[in-house]
Amino acid sequence: LIGFRDVDLAQNNDVYNGSVGVTSTYGDADFDRYCSVASPGAFVKAHDIDVKSNVTIPTKIYSPAVVTLPTMLLNTASLSGLSNYTKTSNGTVSGNYRDLCIWSNKTVTITGNTFRNIKIGHNCDVTFTASDISLEELDIDHTSTVHFSGNTIFRVKDHVDIDKGCTFNPEAKKVTFYIKDPSTNSHGCYSSYHNWYGSRWGRNDFEVDGQQTTVIANVYAPDGKIRVHGNGYNCHWNSNQSCTMTGLFIAEQIESDGKNVSWYSYDCGSSTMRQAAPMAQQEEAVAYELLVYPNPTDAQVTLQFASMEQPADVVITDMAGRVVRHQVLSAQSALSSTYDLSDQAAGVYLIQVRQGENSFRTKLILK
Repeated sequence: LIGFRDVDLAQNNDVYNGSVGVTSTYGDADFDRYCSVASPGAFVKAHDIDVKSNVTIPTKIYSPAVVTLPTMLLNTASLSGLSNYTKTSNGTVSGNYRDLCIWSNKTVTITGNTFRNIKIGHNCDVTFTASDISLEELDIDHTSTVHFSGNTIFRVKDHVDIDKGCTFNPEAKKVTFYIKDPSTNSHGCYSSYHNWYGSRWGRNDFEVDGQQTTVIANVYAPDGKIRVHGNGYNCHWNSNQSCTMTGLFIAEQIESDGKNVSWYSYDCGSSTMRQAAPMAQQEEAVAYELLVYPNPTDAQVTLQFASMEQPADVVITDMAGRVVRHQVLSAQSALSSTYDLSDQAAGVYLIQVRQGENSFRTKLILK
């Protein structure tokens, strides 16, 4: 997570792998109670680092972060001559449109690459096939799933909004959002306005309602904010209501204003992550020795315990909370246990383990 001005994470936000940095001279990194940035090699680097009680950040560096930024890709597409279109049935939307609206409960494939606004209704299943898409606004209503046929770039002039219960890019393709109005030339060009649906948005924002939402994407919004609304539950173990954000996140401001958000650093779809994960890419619990590998996986995943002196309760769920595997390992069992998930759909799963007083939770990507 890289913020130019600040990074502000609410209670029970966990950065499970990767680090947090703020680049401005007097930038702030703020962490509410029970947050953690504690994976092997991880750190927080900013001029000011503010932490509340029960925050786990073993490595704090009190100086501005220095990073190499990606090259910005701008939306310069013309909307001249494009008409509006509303899709009221299942099927394919071919071609480019000014304003495209997908009615709720529809399964739709979108082949175009130029739009002003795309509005996806609730409980839709939508697949984008273009590899480079220009638009101003993308609005995805609750409990919808968005797929991609291949690696995809979004050049966004304005904002992206993903509602609660959505699953975005479950196949973990390399999807990257470049969010910037070409008419602005520097950081801090921040405004709000009424969009075409009557709502108010921050310009250049990427916004996620974090109740049971999964997003796998890279986001670069140099003049805007990445904002995640977590849920209001106080239970750190209640993963069914959590939000999972996976990718590289760079913005003027990064803010999570709700609880139970899990952040993972992952250049989605990169060749290194498609291989069986070497040790440096395995997820490792802090203060509880448990390895999960390979991750991502095509079918099988192995849990490697440091000790089996106590029984272990292993639960693997999908992001809707459906249990796909549950096993209680007895004391003195083998130190490794392998689970075959080849009968499950590709997507993001949660592995939860309890062993004595220890607990462990991590995300698994099934390709």
